[in-house]
Amino acid sequence: MRNVVLRMPQNFRAMRTDDAFVVTMITALPWQPNALRAHVMILSAEEGKIWQVPPLLRDSVLWARRREAVSWSCQAAPGLNLWPLAKRMGANVIEPRYTLNL
Repeated sequence: MRNVVLRMPQNFRAMRTDDAFVVTMITALPWQPNALRAHVMILSAEEGKIWQVPPLLRDSVLWARRREAVSWSCQAAPGLNLWPLAKRMGANVIEPRYTLNL
């Protein structure tokens, strides 16, 4: 794994392997500035190389803990199922999720 340099490295964590990458972002709500939240913004792997993603997600969780975030989350685009990966990280399912296509 290699750390990829981004602007504002205190807010982003980008990690990659040869065939996969994950970008995580730390955010804070204006009314809770001390409650940092980590969100996986991008998760991608070459076809057949999904096995390279769990170590990247574990690194994302560890980074969020080092930043003292109160939560870590990842969401999938409609039609994709990240539950097997999220379950490996110890995440809980938050449902329902609603979308309005315009």
